[in-house]
Order: sequence, then structure tokens, then C-alpha cells
Amino acid sequence: RSRKTRASCCYKYSSNGTKAWSLVFSFMHLMLKAANHLALLIPDKNTKEKQASLAKSVCEIAFKEYPQFIEQTEIAAFRTL
Repeated sequence: RSRKTRASCCYKYSSNGTKAWSLVFSFMHLMLKAANHLALLIPDKNTKEKQASLAKSVCEIAFKEYPQFIEQTEIAAFRTL
């Protein structure tokens, strides 16, 4: 141990009880996926429920102002089927 005291931000929690530092790393992971390719945010069978719901809520916030992106994605998914 370094014997240094933690900053006050280490003790903060989100509204759903998640530690603030945990959210920072989750968001960093999501942003890295989004930067590489948005399709990486689509959950697969190994994705935990908590991760999938966090990715969905981030996408809803990020694309709220750009509904045409969602429409284009749905059309592309339909064409793939």
C-alpha cells in the first residue's frame, strides 16, 4: 500500500449504487468499442446483462439527437437478414 489517502471522488456512488471509478472504466471501455466500430456495442451471448444495459443507455443518450443513424442501422440489419 502506498499509504496515500484516497480522493473524495473514490467514495462517490451513482444513483444505482455503482462506484464512480467503476463507471469511469466502463465508459472508457464503451468509448473504445465505439471508436473502433459501433457494431462492437451490440451485445452477444457472453455479454453480461449489466454491460448490455449500460451500452444501451449510452447509445440512447448518444444517438438521441441523431435518429437517422438508428433508422439507417435498422434498415441495414433488415437487409442483412
